[in-house]
Amino acid sequence: MTNLMQTQQKDIEITGEILTAYGKILKYPDDQYSEQVQEWVESLEGYPEIRSHVQPFVQHAENASLGKLEELFVKTFEMNKKRPLEIGWHLYGEEYKRGQFLVKMRDLLREHGIQENGELPDHLTYCLTVLPKLDSADTETFVRKYMHPAIDSIIEGFGEEENPYLSVVESLSMLLEGAYGRSEEE
Repeated sequence: MTNLMQTQQKDIEITGEILTAYGKILKYPDDQYSEQVQEWVESLEGYPEIRSHVQPFVQHAENASLGKLEELFVKTFEMNKKRPLEIGWHLYGEEYKRGQFLVKMRDLLREHGIQENGELPDHLTYCLTVLPKLDSADTETFVRKYMHPAIDSIIEGFGEEENPYLSVVESLSMLLEGAYGRSEEE
């Protein structure tokens, strides 16, 4: 992953379209998932290294049935305590601070007119939806303080396992780092 980031230009711009496309890929697959994968790949047109990096996932998604995609998603993110998509879990575990973070996220979603629909408010898909609605300073702070540490934890949760979703999460990390950098502590 580091080598790819070195080839990525710094100060890249991530559009709301790209973040929305990632949000659709990182949710439970449904009947529109194949089309959503295509939209996601198209949104990455200006990022050839990223598109190349996500090919294992794209090939898997093109060749697997919806049932197999659902099974992989559940196995990857829902049945594995090392890589759930709730960022507060990675930041705070079951500590009281997570509850405070959930309340802040719920308020942030409400403030920007984002309706919750079955996931906890700290789910990565909600974070990706709210990012383009924040001003640039708040976006950078949110990415650096919350998203990078959580996404790094998700990536670590894959360990040595070969899983097509790893390339998706790694590529998201690369894009966020290219656009918003990292904090000094990371």
